[in-house]
Amino acid sequence: MTLNLKYNRLRGIFHHKKDPRSMDLTKKIQKIKAFFNPTNISQIAKAQGFIKRERKITAFAFLKTILSASIHEFSSLTFLLSILYDENITISRQSLSDKINNSAVKFIKAIFEQLHKEFIKITGFECLSK
Repeated sequence: MTLNLKYNRLRGIFHHKKDPRSMDLTKKIQKIKAFFNPTNISQIAKAQGFIKRERKITAFAFLKTILSASIHEFSSLTFLLSILYDENITISRQSLSDKINNSAVKFIKAIFEQLHKEFIKITGFECLSK
């Protein structure tokens, strides 16, 4: 065996090509992340009656706030307002309280239902049972 052939075999052991499955996974993750763009979120909010016209708090900012609060398992109005404040959105406690209503519930539910459908379409398998 020549030295060059041995080198190429060793190089093959230590320099793996990218696994095509990992690239496929990256594309799938990008597609799921694309679902969460502000335009798409706004369209879903309008369809659910959550947003009738643009105000200080957008559907995307509201969704981010609710999801952030759920991650921290802390959901007081003060905490939600602090998240919005970090996004340079200042509204009163009453305005935020008024925003958390039945149409907000329908909006969040629609987001998760559409995300579930998108996940099934992208990955080919179901992650939630009904």
